Amino acid sequence: DLLRIDFYVFLLHAIMTATFVALPFLLHDRLGMALTDHWKMYVGALVLSLGITVPMIMSDHHQGRGRLIGLAVTLIVAAQLALTFFSFSAWPVLLALVLYFGGFNFLEAGLPARLSVLADEEVRGASLGVFSSAQFFGAFIGGLIGGRFLGQGRPVDVFFVCALMAGIWLALQGYGRFRRTP
Repeated sequence: DLLRIDFYVFLLHAIMTATFVALPFLLHDRLGMALTDHWKMYVGALVLSLGITVPMIMSDHHQGRGRLIGLAVTLIVAAQLALTFFSFSAWPVLLALVLYFGGFNFLEAGLPARLSVLADEEVRGASLGVFSSAQFFGAFIGGLIGGRFLGQGRPVDVFFVCALMAGIWLALQGYGRFRRTP
């Protein structure tokens, strides 16, 4: 279970970094948004996403429950697919970012909480160290993925790859829950 959480945070940060490698190109090149105005899209989406994140956190009173993790990953998949196929104007991009931030922020808070509950006291420090390493390695790999798939000048390719990674995560998360069921 601990290694699964480490892999989840690896994927979360790989997707995040790849997304934010490509997103400025989408906003500037495809939507014609000035670089100095990108913050408005990010802050607006972040504030609106609290309407998703806060209720999820408030309902997640039982640590380790996979249903909300699955919902958060589904939000990320939906956001990445929306960025891939519907990024023709600012409103769909804003909506996609709201979904993305809603899922991301829940997972960013929930995964370390789950890890600290699941880890035995004698290995909790080491477990958190591996978790942090997986987080930073995910960011590194996400940068590589973002740069590689942005090489053709199409940010939507990066978003599609991120949707695939999140889809793999969703499948693994569902498999892990199915496997533990008696």
